[in-house]
Amino acid sequence: MRRSQPDKRRHRVLLAVDDSKSMSETSTSAFALESLALISNAMARLEIGDMGVVRFGQQTPELLHAFDSPWGSGAGAEIVGRMRFDADNTIDDRPMMELLEFLDGVLDTDALDAGDGGAKQLVIILADGRFHEKEGLRKAVMDATGRGGVMYAFVVLDGGKGGSILDMQTVEFVGEEGGGQRPVFRKYIDEFPFPLYCVVGEVGDLPMAVGGVVRGWMEMMTGG
Repeated sequence: MRRSQPDKRRHRVLLAVDDSKSMSETSTSAFALESLALISNAMARLEIGDMGVVRFGQQTPELLHAFDSPWGSGAGAEIVGRMRFDADNTIDDRPMMELLEFLDGVLDTDALDAGDGGAKQLVIILADGRFHEKEGLRKAVMDATGRGGVMYAFVVLDGGKGGSILDMQTVEFVGEEGGGQRPVFRKYIDEFPFPLYCVVGEVGDLPMAVGGVVRGWMEMMTGG
């Protein structure tokens, strides 16, 4: 990742980490913590700007590190100590929708609407990518990613149990003439709701994957 010198007051990186039980069940919780440490330390070294961390998956997302708090040597250890990976979601819960709604209040939307370039913000979501939310999620993602000055990137952590997300399929039963129904199978990843995502199988793949995300973000800010 190439070093840049943005205005720290106007650039923000927010890491959103899935703290749900799903991460434990797929054995990606340790992967998430390693990824959080690697990305946050890299962003701090690059002096990109202010950094925040949110955990989600429980009923209400929680801001673990605010943008206006300095990222000291103990910040990462404190965040890791507060991650539990035990939030048990039911089919009726909507953790990803809750996250997007929560970020609406965390991101600097006033500055974005100021008409002077606003705060350039990058949101990186670290999760296993297994959603049970469908109704309304795609529209909510489109609304969030369509806002100017904010870039969303989803890093799918795919190094755990339960098989690769690239091999997962969804099934839908469609009606046929005569009243019968037939199953239609699709690759799960082909219907992934976030337009900008990468699938990472191990920590060693993160620098290249996240480096591409940051380069795209920088190009968006400079209009390149």
